[in-house]
Amino acid sequence: MTFHYPKAVAVTAPVQWASQLQAIGALGFVILTPKGWSGTAQEGADGSKRIVLYPPGGSAQYGPRILLNTSGGCVGCAWYLAAPYFSWVRQHFASAGWGTYQGPVISGYPLAADLRAYRAPNTQTGYHVNGIVYAPFIENPNGNDQVMFRQAETILPPGEHSLATVILNNLLPQLENPQI
Repeated sequence: MTFHYPKAVAVTAPVQWASQLQAIGALGFVILTPKGWSGTAQEGADGSKRIVLYPPGGSAQYGPRILLNTSGGCVGCAWYLAAPYFSWVRQHFASAGWGTYQGPVISGYPLAADLRAYRAPNTQTGYHVNGIVYAPFIENPNGNDQVMFRQAETILPPGEHSLATVILNNLLPQLENPQI
């Protein structure tokens, strides 16, 4: 799939961060990162997407990073990915044909019925994990109801909460955009 970005992208960021940030385009998303970061982007055959951005010398698995995941056309994947964050997904789990949900529950606070912000436990190396998840319910006339799942997460050093907020606030409207 080819994504056509405009020649210029306007991104709003607090003045104190403007000189420290860059915008990276990947798989249709525009993601704010600290200057110098890069990473990887993958798209599955089912349309699922995974973007991982990290600092020079960093890693996609360890240390500071920004993650973005979407479920694409994998219906079962979406239900399982959304269940830890949304009680309504866990309640509809069995009726969707996925049995009883037995996995972890990640607390957070609702921004809307299908949108939550969360702070997950710190990583073993002390990085703070903040994120937003979007999972709208899609009712199908044929009875095969679905959920879409999108997630953006920052894993940053302690004291970088305001940076996490800037990054996640930029991604929020993009997660809700079904065209991306």
